[in-house]
Amino acid sequence: MQTSAPISIHVFEPECWFEAGLKRELPPERFTVSSLNGASPQLGEILQNPACIVCLDLSKDPREGLLILRRVPGGNRCRIVCLLPANSTDGPLLLSAGADCYFPLPLSAHQLANWCLAVSQQMA
Repeated sequence: MQTSAPISIHVFEPECWFEAGLKRELPPERFTVSSLNGASPQLGEILQNPACIVCLDLSKDPREGLLILRRVPGGNRCRIVCLLPANSTDGPLLLSAGADCYFPLPLSAHQLANWCLAVSQQMA
């Protein structure tokens, strides 16, 4: 039986809280988790990779997150989830800009990991 390569999860956040939580919650043989910097030279390649999940924490600086969303290509690409402040009304705007879904904060790493697990089943 052939095993597939792990799904890459890239987390864009001001602190490493979700990155650490996802590493703790997800099986390392199925997922790799790393932080994502908006200025990363690999960002374009990541956004075009259908075997990636990108988590954007937009609670501190939504402008940089929106800049990342504007770089998302159409067609076969990564899956993107946005994390928003509870009082934000930007969810529909983010969906139209290329996000696959959004969640209001606070959100636990366990809840985000469950979403990643569900999406990974669709990606298989």
